[in-house]
Amino acid sequence: MIQFNFTLANPFVKPKLEEVFSKRGKLSEYKFWEFNVYNNSTIVSVDVSTRDSFILEGTPLNVYISACLFGYEFVFDLYDTRYWDRDTNSWEVESSFASNYEAEVVDIDELKKILK
Repeated sequence: MIQFNFTLANPFVKPKLEEVFSKRGKLSEYKFWEFNVYNNSTIVSVDVSTRDSFILEGTPLNVYISACLFGYEFVFDLYDTRYWDRDTNSWEVESSFASNYEAEVVDIDELKKILK
């Protein structure tokens, strides 16, 4: 896991987190993306991380990027719904998530247009 985080918060304001905008999509059978905008009490923050549970077993890498300026936080998350099951030594899919997720498959060029 790689992570870089810097946060400067306002200590005189009650912490809050309100969703302003949310868009998500499906890139492939197991790859999903989300773009969210939040209103919060942070003055400035940057968070870039890669998340994986069992890197030695080859769990798919998830990317999380967040930037906040004067109370508006922009978050981009690219993730995989599979996980490595050590007992069966194979990929498993959280079936409740994959089957209930109603997202359209989005072309990468369309995703670039959305993020502009």
